[in-house]
Amino acid sequence: MRWLPLAAALLGCGTNAPGPGPQSSAAVPPGEAATAATPTTPTAQDPSTVIAVDPALLPDLALLRAHDQNRWEPSSEPAVRAAGRVFAGIHFEGASTTEVERLLGPPLKVGPDGTWAYYFHNGESGVVRAMHIAGGRVVRVRVVLTQ
Repeated sequence: MRWLPLAAALLGCGTNAPGPGPQSSAAVPPGEAATAATPTTPTAQDPSTVIAVDPALLPDLALLRAHDQNRWEPSSEPAVRAAGRVFAGIHFEGASTTEVERLLGPPLKVGPDGTWAYYFHNGESGVVRAMHIAGGRVVRVRVVLTQ
């Protein structure tokens, strides 16, 4: 199975998968925060900004970014299944919050301790993925089953 760096996965470089469109290729200098006005693209010079992504997960990632996490109904089942595949197939520990948001979209909730929560629920059951953040990076992902 071939793995792609985050930049290629999201921009469609080297694959036939559609990406979200062109983004700036300028990296944000160390110590400066990226903003919506200054998107960044991971570079080979900075391997800490690359998450390995299996190309087979690209449609699932697109579905998760488009999914309204507030919708807890049967029509959300495809997103629930996609989340299971994505979280089983991508190692998020060590990833920056910028990388996580590029892959998954924004979290539904950010806790007072900085924990990012992603909700995928079909009305009967679902899963919350809680990402514990320290220093702008994911240090642990917790899975919370819901009913």
